[in-house]
Amino acid sequence: MSKPQDGFVSRFLNRPISRRITRFLLKLPVHPDAWTLSIFILPLLCCFFLLRGDYGSIVIGAALFQLYSILDGCDGEIARAKNLESKRGEFLDHFCDFAGSLLFVIALGFGIHRSGEG
Repeated sequence: MSKPQDGFVSRFLNRPISRRITRFLLKLPVHPDAWTLSIFILPLLCCFFLLRGDYGSIVIGAALFQLYSILDGCDGEIARAKNLESKRGEFLDHFCDFAGSLLFVIALGFGIHRSGEG
């Protein structure tokens, strides 16, 4: 279920993993909007690690953000499979994606600055 706008990482890493997770989630009473909001904790947790500024914490923060990117594909897959697509869900997904990405970049910048490497 790749989308035309999927990039290399999304097409060959994120989507294959998210499809498997979605198959499991479809057996549960999970609403796509609830999934979008529940996984938004990951970019916040990611920022905690990035802001520490040491190498290990930045690696953990980046890995958490990649996990968020994978899990973020599940909301749309759930919505399409359950015929629950909506403008509100699309807006919520785009807003969380934008906010998560913005927080990631800001926290990474502060973390690198704090490390003395930047």
